[in-house]
Amino acid sequence: MEGMAAPEEDGGVVTRRRVAGVTIDLDVLDCPVCCHPLRPPVFQCTVGHIICSSCLEKLQDNGKCYLCSLRMVYSRCHMVEHIIESIKVACSNSNLGCTARMTYYQKEDHEKGCRHVPCFCPEDGCSFSGSTMMLLDHFSISHKWQSVKVTYNMRLAFCLQVGTSMVLVGDDGHLFLVQVATKFLMRSTNLRDGMPGESLRLMALKELFSNTGASAAAKVGMVLELVITPQ
Repeated sequence: MEGMAAPEEDGGVVTRRRVAGVTIDLDVLDCPVCCHPLRPPVFQCTVGHIICSSCLEKLQDNGKCYLCSLRMVYSRCHMVEHIIESIKVACSNSNLGCTARMTYYQKEDHEKGCRHVPCFCPEDGCSFSGSTMMLLDHFSISHKWQSVKVTYNMRLAFCLQVGTSMVLVGDDGHLFLVQVATKFLMRSTNLRDGMPGESLRLMALKELFSNTGASAAAKVGMVLELVITPQ
């Protein structure tokens, strides 16, 4: 955690000074009942035991504190709420280029849709992982896959040979893998495990090449027309 500012009085004027090397155990920002990150509103019993609003709704009929078992009325704890809002944490994908900082309770929601979430190469035997842009460079350099920029909601026509792959790059940076093959050797993939976008796999039936031989089949291509619409 970054250094925090501490008040310092100078001639009657209160200023703030930076304190370096301050750390905090983020577990203290979790509700002690459900262990989920605390978020406003936060409540406390008269002794000071903290509880989140969701757990309070479930336990308030009991009329007792979950910890000290004393009968009491819970009240808002504005000081804890202020602390929760003031502490900012980095995204877990900061090493992949994400510069976002958010409150601790917003971290999980942010990372679910983070554009810098690690992506994995779907090619069997390839252990590469990295950001979306790193993955695009990997496709081009390591696998020699062609990439084409596409505009959403506009028709795109191209020819792709059987056994080859092409990467379509959307306006927003999302990647779409297009493959044409008689059978697919790559492992399955999705938004969280593999490609950062979707994969479009087209099956060319082997019967079409039954009398052409393997070398001729490899030269056969498919003319594709696609219209990609973001969700």
